[in-house]
Amino acid sequence: MEREIALSIFPVRDVKGNRPGDFRTKFSPEIDLSDKNASYYLAFNRIIHMAFSWTNINSGYNNQKIAFGKDAGRTFTDINFTQGVWYYKDINNYIKEKTKTVDGDGKEVYPINLTFDEPTFRVIITLDYRLDLTKSNFNNLIGFDKEIIDNEVNIGNKTRLRRH
Repeated sequence: MEREIALSIFPVRDVKGNRPGDFRTKFSPEIDLSDKNASYYLAFNRIIHMAFSWTNINSGYNNQKIAFGKDAGRTFTDINFTQGVWYYKDINNYIKEKTKTVDGDGKEVYPINLTFDEPTFRVIITLDYRLDLTKSNFNNLIGFDKEIIDNEVNIGNKTRLRRH
């Protein structure tokens, strides 16, 4: 027998003891798994969005800081992230806000862009600057080695299905 189970905190977010940070969900009705002779399987048929529903940036992971250099890496400016649940889109928007410039026509330019490639579960970073991923463990969050990257297009060498 197949049965689709939605792992979501929304239907039970007000249930006492159910916190999204724990990634535990209480099902109503409960799922009976008491048959010791049975085999149970759990599979995901799709991933709707990024795999984070818990605090993925915090001091305990030492992953709150990166830096960028726009003068060929002679000097770098830190970008500090606050603790919280950060989706890739939010990370990208924050980096864009911290690094944006204005061109000669008055148009905003974003020299660092981060995207999540869903088919490969890898992060892609496009750069006009250098990006220093050695300041903390932020590199683990986005699937890169601890390094300074400066290629125009950079693809993380690790898939992003882990917490940090």
